[in-house]
Amino acid sequence: MKKIVKNVNGLKMEYLESGHGPKLILLHGLGGYCEDFSEMIPKLARHYHVYSFTLPVYGTRDSLGRRYTIRTLHRYLRRVLKYLEIHKPIILGHSMGGMIGIHYAATFPKSVDKLITVSTPLSDFNVSLPLEWVWAVKFSTENSHAQDVINYIASKKTLFDALSRVIFPGVNKRRKIQSAREFLTGIPVKSTGMFYHDLFSYSYKKWVEKVRVPTLMIYGTKDAEIARFRGTALYNLIPGAKIVALPAYHFITVDLPDELANLTKKFLHGEEVESLPTLKV
Repeated sequence: MKKIVKNVNGLKMEYLESGHGPKLILLHGLGGYCEDFSEMIPKLARHYHVYSFTLPVYGTRDSLGRRYTIRTLHRYLRRVLKYLEIHKPIILGHSMGGMIGIHYAATFPKSVDKLITVSTPLSDFNVSLPLEWVWAVKFSTENSHAQDVINYIASKKTLFDALSRVIFPGVNKRRKIQSAREFLTGIPVKSTGMFYHDLFSYSYKKWVEKVRVPTLMIYGTKDAEIARFRGTALYNLIPGAKIVALPAYHFITVDLPDELANLTKKFLHGEEVESLPTLKV
């Protein structure tokens, strides 16, 4: 596995590359990195040429002034794949990465072989948002001291450990602390607020209905984001989509990397896939 760094339109592009065979693109979720799939890549690289990208920080602009959000990141991916001369790949996206994959497949249907979404909440979001979410989005996008508050929490072990248990339930303690620290310190809090603001004001129905490629949709039965916002409400709108439930939280890529890699290979090989309700997380 090798890490490659390039510059595309004034933005640093980092990705991991490994293996040979059909091209498989891995897209992380909000605040993630290309390394988020590091436990899965060796298993997938035995059968596929795997690329795992670090996406631009949410809400940032490139040198041409283009802002990257859930409405536009699929076009960033399009430019990257053209730059690397990757044609009609398989796309696997976790959470926000799955949203980008759906946008890409809906916009460029002849440029995707197969699509896999993992822990991707898809809804019209016609639900009343909990007050704590409304407050958190408003605070992170409008309060000039929001980043100072997060930095303070990250510097206090007791506060930080408590918050990491909320953000990353189910992950082993070492990985939980590491993941929470990367999430909280690796992305500006305003970017996180912008993402959730956009998510809650955006309907994916029109995009989901346009997807016509073979699709596998995996979600965790313990995923609070999926449960709270009816995140599987639109899954059945993709014709023939395979829907698999795992006894996992939101970060299936961390909780169950082996099971996720095996499900991916089965689906791509044309084998039957089914929910695994007895796994322990």
